[in-house]
Amino acid sequence: MTEATATPYDAGRVARLTNDEVSAMLVHAVRNNVERYYPGVDGASWSVVCRAWGGQETARTFRVDLAEKSGGRRNVLYVKLCPLFDSVNPSRLEYETLELLYDAMPKRTKRCSVSRPVDFYPELNAYAMESVGDNNFKPYLLSANSRGASEASLAGLYDTIAGCAEWLRAFHDLTKSGKTATFDAKTFYDAFIEDFDYRQLRAFRFRAEVLAGLDRVLEKLDDVSGRFALPCAKWHWDYTPGHVFLDHGRISVIDILGADDIPVYEDIGRFLASLSTINNLPWHPFFDHERASGKLNDVFLREYGPGDVAEPVFRMFTAIYKLKYLVHWFCGQHFRVSTKIHPVVGDLFANYRLVGLYERQLAVLCDDILARMAMVR
Repeated sequence: MTEATATPYDAGRVARLTNDEVSAMLVHAVRNNVERYYPGVDGASWSVVCRAWGGQETARTFRVDLAEKSGGRRNVLYVKLCPLFDSVNPSRLEYETLELLYDAMPKRTKRCSVSRPVDFYPELNAYAMESVGDNNFKPYLLSANSRGASEASLAGLYDTIAGCAEWLRAFHDLTKSGKTATFDAKTFYDAFIEDFDYRQLRAFRFRAEVLAGLDRVLEKLDDVSGRFALPCAKWHWDYTPGHVFLDHGRISVIDILGADDIPVYEDIGRFLASLSTINNLPWHPFFDHERASGKLNDVFLREYGPGDVAEPVFRMFTAIYKLKYLVHWFCGQHFRVSTKIHPVVGDLFANYRLVGLYERQLAVLCDDILARMAMVR
């Protein structure tokens, strides 16, 4: 950027800068480096405009629009500013992961890509990446997966789901660590309740038999504990349809954390849970949740493939990790509405919208896990 001065951080390791202050710093940094970012251009002939784009208090995203003053070419950068933790620097980790993947991913599979890493700004603990486009997968999924859709009309959706699996398989293959983690029931259980204790579900209108099925699954985890190695790779951390873009005939993925040596089932389970429950708010009344949690899940898993893992074991662990994220997301949705609006509204939303959305999926998934555990004994 300019002369290096450490950005002040608060006790929560979040930069104490307003959005306007960050925007001004980014305009200055980008304007001074346009010719490095885009060799061959005349930096003086480009305008640079920056504005806050999204994110929470801890991680913020800014959009930088670059345009030739003559009205010609345009480019868009996104800059992500992250908190700085003692144990990990997410900005640096994400930037280095993009550096690793940018050339390697399309060589592995031409259909898949990531954002081009452009620059790292240590003064902000932020990194810049080039836009992958505007065609986000989530709106397409919500509109295309309709109960009235014919199989012929769903061909494009199935192909996109398969592309999402192809991207994740390539990501895991490119970043596999060579390490494995033996499945440990206690470790999984502790992680399962780290953020949201699943026993909180008893406070809502779930049928008793659904909760009993969940209890049985967690009790039975001891039966598979210590018996199976879990393949590990870098972890996206938030692999969902909302982080997938479909521009230029590619599957492009953003917001990749890139933590090392994490079981691949974390990413798979999170994507499947997101796919199954993405329409939490009823803006799309004909969205087919049964197809999302059934056929679309199956298309994804077939394309991702078990690799070197036996098919029954692969299917069992994908279901176990999907269950974990279903419970996390139910609790997370309730907490978010309760804190942002009001606890009473959160309870009403959970009991009269979320329970109906999650209950059948939890019941079917628990039965499936128990059956698969019996198969691998």
